[in-house]
Amino acid sequence: METKRMEGHAAESPDRSNALKSGTVPCHDRTKEARLALEEAPGFHLDDEGFRTLLQHFQLSWSGYRRVRKGVKRRLGRRMALHGCMDVEAYLQKITEDPSEERTARELLTVSISRFFRDRKLWSVLREYFLPRWAGKSEQEFRVWFAGCACGEEVYSFKILWEAARTLELRLPPLALYATDMNPEVLERARAGKYPPGSLKEVPPEWLQDYFCLVETGFEVLPPLKGSIQWRLHDFTADAPPLDVVDVLLVRNNLLTYYLPPISGPVLDRMLGSLRPGGLLVVGNNEVLPPVNTPLLQSPLCKCIWVRQAEPAGKDAPKS
Repeated sequence: METKRMEGHAAESPDRSNALKSGTVPCHDRTKEARLALEEAPGFHLDDEGFRTLLQHFQLSWSGYRRVRKGVKRRLGRRMALHGCMDVEAYLQKITEDPSEERTARELLTVSISRFFRDRKLWSVLREYFLPRWAGKSEQEFRVWFAGCACGEEVYSFKILWEAARTLELRLPPLALYATDMNPEVLERARAGKYPPGSLKEVPPEWLQDYFCLVETGFEVLPPLKGSIQWRLHDFTADAPPLDVVDVLLVRNNLLTYYLPPISGPVLDRMLGSLRPGGLLVVGNNEVLPPVNTPLLQSPLCKCIWVRQAEPAGKDAPKS
């Protein structure tokens, strides 16, 4: 689950949609006006019962929203008021009749709370154990998919680890990062690479100096760090994986936190179809995997990391 902001609900042409998915055009022109209108609008008070009803419609988890419930309810209440929907039933009817409004409601239900190097042990294990093992083994492109990348903090965190390892003369293969999110506005913010100081509190001082510059609102990622990243519009609950094969799949603090197992299990299995045997699945520190058919083994070094196993020959794969 990725975003805080809403996408405008005007219908878009197939050509424009395809261009957005390929990351070839900016997307702020169709989101900011709608977002500002939403922020300035008076809101309908959405109570917990109504919020539960909306979550059930989208098969989302009540417990997953326990820390962010207030802000999400406020956004939804403002959106309902803009449409003159003064109860949840009226808004559900609007969603049912208007697919673009359903998409907007899903975006309003998404959350973007992250920071650089969130869950420090994970990044230490990647740096100290896995990066040396990826070095020198292949000259083929090393592909990493960030599913639900939000504003890009973890994308740049991984890139910093990679670049720092190269300064230690590790012979790492060429790197390709694929960062996807369902909300075009947060992809724009991720491309810009500008963050408030609080997002960088886990960044070591030497890396802050090497990879960031000061700007009026905080810090900006330096241009060299923005290379080899492809930002793509993608809804992992509906779209096929953007790549046939990836070496690392990061799906952290979104799918497994906010969606119920009837959604999260099949979606995760579909995503894992692109993860090569021996590749890594990286999830949130407190996330629990739903039942999946893809064979996975949890790393003893970090509970966030699962290693995809080869399919057993001649029999069904065991569940993780």
